[in-house]
Amino acid sequence: MRKKYEIIRSEGCLSFGTTANGKDLYGEYNPMTPIEIMELVDHLCERFKHELKRNNVRVDDLIDCFDSDNYETEDGSCETCGDSVTTTTWRL
Repeated sequence: MRKKYEIIRSEGCLSFGTTANGKDLYGEYNPMTPIEIMELVDHLCERFKHELKRNNVRVDDLIDCFDSDNYETEDGSCETCGDSVTTTTWRL
């Protein structure tokens, strides 16, 4: 698959941020436009599908991206062995 973006994530000290092709995803210095952000998201989704076909990612990796406001958890135990079981339900 063709490489369209160079994405750099900086974390630490006072340097936190993500750039795509030199433009800030969230910053104020050289911000991406809303249209550019949506184009990046589209590309990342296509890339995810490509990597999924190659078994390099799992659908669960994508589901995990959604924040805690979108799911509920319930703790329980296995009826067979008694081990703890957590069930997570997303309503997307």
